[in-house]
Amino acid sequence: MKKSNYAKAVWQAVKDHPYIASFLLCAALSFTGYSFISHIEWLFLILTLLAAAAAILIYFLLKNKNIPALREKAALLLVFAEGFIFRFVYVLETPVTLRQNDVHNFGGNNGHAAYIEYIYKNFSLPKGDPTATWQFYHPPVHHIISAAWMRLLTFLGMPYESACESIQALTLFYSCCCLILTYKILRYFGLKGKPIVCALSIAAFHPSMVIMSGSINNDILSITFAIAALYKALLWYRKPDMNNTLETALMIGLGMSTKLSAALVAPAVAVIFLCGMYKYRSDIINILGRLVVFALACFPLGLWWSVKCFVQYRMPFGYVPDLGGSSFQYVGNIPTAKRLFDFSLFQFDSVFEQWGGSASGSYYEYNPTIAFLKNSLFGEHMSDKPFGGIKYTAPQVLFYAALFLAVISFVSLIAVQFIKGKNRLPSLALLIAHATYMISYYRFCFSYPYTCTMNFRYILPTMVIGAVSLGLALQQLKSISKQGFLVRYCRSFGYISAAVFCISSWLTYYFLFAAQM
Repeated sequence: MKKSNYAKAVWQAVKDHPYIASFLLCAALSFTGYSFISHIEWLFLILTLLAAAAAILIYFLLKNKNIPALREKAALLLVFAEGFIFRFVYVLETPVTLRQNDVHNFGGNNGHAAYIEYIYKNFSLPKGDPTATWQFYHPPVHHIISAAWMRLLTFLGMPYESACESIQALTLFYSCCCLILTYKILRYFGLKGKPIVCALSIAAFHPSMVIMSGSINNDILSITFAIAALYKALLWYRKPDMNNTLETALMIGLGMSTKLSAALVAPAVAVIFLCGMYKYRSDIINILGRLVVFALACFPLGLWWSVKCFVQYRMPFGYVPDLGGSSFQYVGNIPTAKRLFDFSLFQFDSVFEQWGGSASGSYYEYNPTIAFLKNSLFGEHMSDKPFGGIKYTAPQVLFYAALFLAVISFVSLIAVQFIKGKNRLPSLALLIAHATYMISYYRFCFSYPYTCTMNFRYILPTMVIGAVSLGLALQQLKSISKQGFLVRYCRSFGYISAAVFCISSWLTYYFLFAAQM
């Protein structure tokens, strides 16, 4: 085979099977050591510049040719490359003991690490009451996959400690899948040109997905399944065949078997199914038959763990351990109105989440809205310590750019509901999914009033929904026949805001990497 034909075949294989290609890349990188790298931030800078230089070269090669579709592909390829580099370098810099949520340590007796380790060592799920050991109440799909991955790596000769670290190859892969799914949803809505590049860039550079790529708990896998379920349901609305029916059921079921909160996507999926029943009412018998198959596949797969734990140990459905009112992070003594509506300026003195009395805060974060915005950008474990002097400008700019984008994305989500056309029902599904996640989040914050509860990882799919909504709004503004000053201004402001967000996100983590090493 000629080299040109071989290259074309490889490109076509990557295009047709992006998830497999991403997994192979992440798996290969799990075997790379990084002890030879003394400064991770240099690697981040070099890889970023190489990807940007390649994209700029492609752009200028295509600039004088009337092929805008190829220029768009070059821009999207750059976004994918930069998004992957961002995640990969973060994983290299972040061990499984740093910036984790409820993971604790391998060799310990609780947390997600101990859960995975138990399955690895015993080839079985943990015995006994799952509520008696911290985090063992979670469904086990992520932990089983992680233990099997470690078994494979140690069988191939990798040291045990390195195999523990290499679980991040899986979470890196899941985060990349989220980016691929975001792209597919954007294409589903017909986005192209600058709007799709802008929307995908927000998802690629958003720190929440970057942080999740190095977090070895079960959050990112459940989020991946939830986003995939929404995408598959949207495909079902266009083509309600058995494949899309079963794939939607599988995504929701596996998501719930990873973390029960993946069920939050179910109301949006239900609305899509109901509208599909009306749309295809002439074939209602077949549609109802497929939905029965959906239920038979989804419910047992999604609920088996909860049913098992309830029958054996009387563990309540949706069980979450309560830390108690004596916990240092308890904020239930603060009035509800104050928690919801207090936006006092002192809460913005630092853009990092506050954990009072420690190096990372002077008070305990109590406003769920402010907390999730801070947490989405910096997680629970970052503080202003690595950002001395002028470097502190980067996280500050990132925070306010993210705040502005969050507002205009929400406005876009509402505005696109009034756009007539084939995307009306799909955009309604996005609104319902967003509302479900946000209602669940605020309910959780007040049912379990602790600072740790106000974590963006519980509602991370809303970031994808917001990016898609912004892209839809920009596309609609672009299609307006009379491009007046206001329309052009709004479009330009949206693109500039997204660019500022992406650049400040990159700079913030560049400074973090430099300080850590």
